[in-house]
Parts: sequence; C-alpha cells; structure tokens
Amino acid sequence: MPDLPYRLNFGGFTYSKKHSRLYMHVVNDPLAPHRICVVGLQAKVTGAKLLRTGEPLNCWQTYETARDEHRLFVELPESVPDKLDTVVALDVEGDVVAQQL
Repeated sequence: MPDLPYRLNFGGFTYSKKHSRLYMHVVNDPLAPHRICVVGLQAKVTGAKLLRTGEPLNCWQTYETARDEHRLFVELPESVPDKLDTVVALDVEGDVVAQQL
C-alpha cells in the first residue's frame, strides 16, 4: 500500500493484492454524516462493504481539477459494528496507487 499524501484521521489501510481488496480500518468513527473522505487514492474502487456483516456501503470517487485531487467517499452506518476497529472492504481494480503531490 503506497503512502497517501495526507494524514488519515479515521485510522488506516491494509491491502491484499491476492484478492484486489483494500481494507479500511476505522478506529475513529466520524460524526454525522458518518462519511469518510480519503484524498489521494487513484485506484478505482468498485465496491465497499462492512467486513464483519457484509452490509454494502455507498461509496463514490471524484476528481477535483482545481486542486488536482482524487477523492474517495465512503458512507458508514450510524451505528458501526465494532467500536474499536470497523473494517470496510474496498474492492479495487488494478494497482493501488497514491497520488503524488
């Protein structure tokens, strides 16, 4: 997993190249609207779900031209299944590449 250009306030990532899956470890649950924004991830994310329950999560990616930033947004449920480390499985296509700023 390459280094992202910004500090991650929610936790961190692990990566399984074998399964083309990025695991987002949420140790600091965001307050309403329960949305996480990751800046700098260029890999195409094709789906997101809670690892523990399999519940699908809404996610989308944007690119802000003015700031030259790739952004990934993931919406978590109001009540997360694990207060210590909620793991979100992100299915990715291709290599996991971080934007260089």
